[in-house]
Amino acid sequence: SSSWRTGTAAGIFLILPVTPRFGIQQEVLYVQKGSRQQIGVDVFDIPTTLDVTYDMDYIEIPLLLRYHWIIDRGVDLYSLGGFAFGLKVNDRYRLNGTVDDGVESVPITADSDMSEVDIFDFVFTYGVGVEFPLGGRRFLVEYRFDLSVESLPMPTYAYVPFGDEELLVDNDPVPLRNQAHLLMLGIRF
Repeated sequence: SSSWRTGTAAGIFLILPVTPRFGIQQEVLYVQKGSRQQIGVDVFDIPTTLDVTYDMDYIEIPLLLRYHWIIDRGVDLYSLGGFAFGLKVNDRYRLNGTVDDGVESVPITADSDMSEVDIFDFVFTYGVGVEFPLGGRRFLVEYRFDLSVESLPMPTYAYVPFGDEELLVDNDPVPLRNQAHLLMLGIRF
């Protein structure tokens, strides 16, 4: 099962109008992405459920096509779509679980960076927005959905205590895609 990470997205944008209804929107954003997963794996041939947290922060550079469907008394309703290039600037992987064979329970954990996950991400972005005048400025409210073009091999390895040492249990990576729902507020100068 999956749930999302609630995070922040902030940045700047530039709109290059081509016609009164159509334009190109260039942005630079800082975006926090990630998820909370319950992943089923076999540890020492014992089915185990792991609680896993993946946190990744990106600098994204979207290039979007923007089309204004309705322009009425200063209020614009528009849609946008395009691609973004993402550069991972921070990541964290945390795992907790218990291997239970019915006789003994053994805790397993991991807390590490995700250096094995690709630093680059390519994202398809689309959404809708409304732009309106308020106090001499133009305000924007947008909803967007981001989806990675490729799956990322997310780690599921863990450490199991064994006597005075810890054994590394290296499970296969889980292929996941970055997906993000963004609610963005903006001011246009």
